[in-house]
This record gives sequence, C-alpha cells and structure tokens, in this order.
Amino acid sequence: MNKTIYLLPAFFLLLPAYTSTGANYQPIVDGPTGYAFSSDLSQCKQLAEKRKYLNDDVKTQAVAGAVVGGVIGAISH
Repeated sequence: MNKTIYLLPAFFLLLPAYTSTGANYQPIVDGPTGYAFSSDLSQCKQLAEKRKYLNDDVKTQAVAGAVVGGVIGAISH
C-alpha cells in the first residue's frame, strides 16, 4: 500500500512528458517515399497536434476507471 502512495505522484509528474510526442514522430520507412507518403504524414501530424493525448475524453475515462477500480478494491477488502 505504501509503495502505491509513493509511486502515484511520480506517475502523474511523468505523464505530461508523453503528451505531445505523436506529432513529432517520424517513422522509419524502407525504400523511397513519395508525395503521397509525405502528404499523409503531414495530415497525421496535424491531427496529432489537434488531438492531444490528455483530451477531455481521456480524462473522463481515467476518472471513471479510477472510481470503478476504487469501488472494486474497497469491496474486495
């Protein structure tokens, strides 16, 4: 129980480090890439910039999961 209490703040402190890495991702491709690939990659990057990792849907689902997990944990003990 004590380890969980110490690890939880560390998790929330490290989580923002991963929030916008998708927009900067450059895949490794074997072979030549053409205009279509560059266009698709550009569109994907734009979408990743618009849709951040910690959007409202993710936050709502995380809270719901925590509540359900807390209830199940409380019932099981």
